[in-house]
Amino acid sequence: MTTKERLKIFSKQMGYGRNKFEEYVEIASGYLSSRSSSVTSDTIEKVIRKFPELSLEWLLTGQGDIIKTESPALVSRTYPLKPYIDSTYAVCGLPKGFSVAVKETDCPTISLPFMKEYDFSIQAKGDSMVNRKDPRKSIQEGDIVVCRIWKSRSHLRWGETYALSTPEGIVIKKIVPAEAEGYIRCISFNIEEGYMPYDLPLEEINDWAIVVGVVSVTSWT
Repeated sequence: MTTKERLKIFSKQMGYGRNKFEEYVEIASGYLSSRSSSVTSDTIEKVIRKFPELSLEWLLTGQGDIIKTESPALVSRTYPLKPYIDSTYAVCGLPKGFSVAVKETDCPTISLPFMKEYDFSIQAKGDSMVNRKDPRKSIQEGDIVVCRIWKSRSHLRWGETYALSTPEGIVIKKIVPAEAEGYIRCISFNIEEGYMPYDLPLEEINDWAIVVGVVSVTSWT
C-alpha cells in the first residue's frame, strides 16, 4: 500500500470526501485521484500540520496505529466538543430553539476535526439538498451539517443555506427573498427529483442557523 493510498484511508476515516480533504489541506484539486502514487514531503507536511493527531509513522510505513496514542487530548484541545442535536428534537420547535437545545445538559457532543467556529451540528434527513450540479455543496442523507446560530433578523445572507427551526421540525434550505412580504423562499438543490421552491412564513421560523460546513458520511465512488 502506498502513502497516497493511506492518505485516502485516513481522509475517509475522518469523514471527508476527496474534494473537501484536498481543499482543507490546501493541496491541488484532484491530487488524491491522480494516477501518480508519489506523495511529496511538502504534501506530507501540510497534512500533518492540519491533522497533528495523524501518526507520521503509519502514514509513511503503514506500521502502528493511524491515530497517535496521545491524540484524544490533542484533538479535544484543537477541535472542541460541540453539541450534536437530534434533527427531530422537539425543543427546536420553540422560540430560540437552537439556543435552548445546545444548553441542554444531556445534549450529546462530538468533535469535528475541521471546524472550530460553529455552535452545533445535526444529521441531514432526506435527499432534497442533493446537488448534482455542484457535488461540493451537496447535503446527503446522513451527512453531518455544521451550523452557527444566526442571531440577526435584520441581516440575512441571501443565497446561503440555513437550518430553520419550525413547528414541523428542522428545515435545511437555501434561502432567497420571497415576493410576498413576511415570507422567505426556500430552495432545494435537488430539483431533478421534483423538489420545488416554496415560500415559508417568517412567523413559522422559531430559530435560524447558517450552515458553515458539511461532513460527508457517504462512501467514495
